[in-house]
Amino acid sequence: MRSRSGYVPPPRRHFKHRAPLTLEEAHARQRAHRAVQTALLDAIAFVARTQRFFTADDVWIRLASEGHCGEYDKRHLGAALRDRSRATPATITPTTEYTPSSRRECHNRPVRVWKSLVYLPDSPGQSESDLLDRSDCPPHPSVDAPLPTSRLVVSHIDRERV
Repeated sequence: MRSRSGYVPPPRRHFKHRAPLTLEEAHARQRAHRAVQTALLDAIAFVARTQRFFTADDVWIRLASEGHCGEYDKRHLGAALRDRSRATPATITPTTEYTPSSRRECHNRPVRVWKSLVYLPDSPGQSESDLLDRSDCPPHPSVDAPLPTSRLVVSHIDRERV
């Protein structure tokens, strides 16, 4: 269809039809998605209990300390954080503050600072040394990168590095 200015839109691209998934493939994808969501929500819950203010970088550090090094699509974490903030008993809430990311692949872009609503100052469980121990995990460039000096919020993990 031609407009008054003479512009003709490009033709629509037709994508090849994808073959339908078998039942086994669909169930495998669903199990993998549940496992990813469970690991992300557990990491968010742990960081929320141990830090009053945190960023997505802190959650990635927690996942790396558990041995989940780079096996997740990074976009899943944003949805998981939003779900925790919108849940009926909300455990976290977004703040209006942003801080530069400490992950190398983020190129120092600003990331949102989240506030924990379930923060326990002396939380039982893992100590800071357990949280930082990643001996069974291969080095992850974003976790092992030096932190920027202009952090707005310094978490208990960052105190030793700054």
